[in-house]
Amino acid sequence: MKHSLELKNDLWDAYYALGMYHFWTGYYSKFFSWLPFVGNAKGQGIEEVKTAIEKGVYVNVEASSSLLRIFFTEQEYDKAITLAQEILRKYPDYLYCYWYLAESYTQLKEYDQAIGSLEWIQNYFDHSDLAGPTGLLEVKYKLGLCYYEKKDYDKALSFLTEVAGSNMRINNEYVNLNEYPRLADKLIKKIEEEK
Repeated sequence: MKHSLELKNDLWDAYYALGMYHFWTGYYSKFFSWLPFVGNAKGQGIEEVKTAIEKGVYVNVEASSSLLRIFFTEQEYDKAITLAQEILRKYPDYLYCYWYLAESYTQLKEYDQAIGSLEWIQNYFDHSDLAGPTGLLEVKYKLGLCYYEKKDYDKALSFLTEVAGSNMRINNEYVNLNEYPRLADKLIKKIEEEK
């Protein structure tokens, strides 16, 4: 890849792959700092991904999505929100952006905005054959969590009770519910103590 760019430096789409490589190897270098050949090129990686977005032909959406995740990973929530909103102006039904909007707003404690994104996701899941029940449970748990943080305990309980009471069979489909029923139950107990 690097050699290709040396031969022809306007292969802008190649900067996406190179940027992802540099960012993620830099990100994980904290776990391998004892290795002499592992460096941290996260900043370089971000710039390369931005180059692919600005000048690339084929990878603009993928590179933008990846940069969104990078901003969230780096806890640059304002940048993540701005980028997600830019992407949504072009692709208004892009579910991936709504997830990162909801997560970023939650991290910034902007719960009304997080709820708006989560409600969009819930509506999408309710009307999509592609959505699985575990995703819907995650959304409902996160809605309950946001309402809990807003001290709207009744709304929080309505979502959390549904998640906590879910079983391994939803709409005749067996699922792995992960940790959401357990987390919902824990939060319900906390609400009961605070009431």
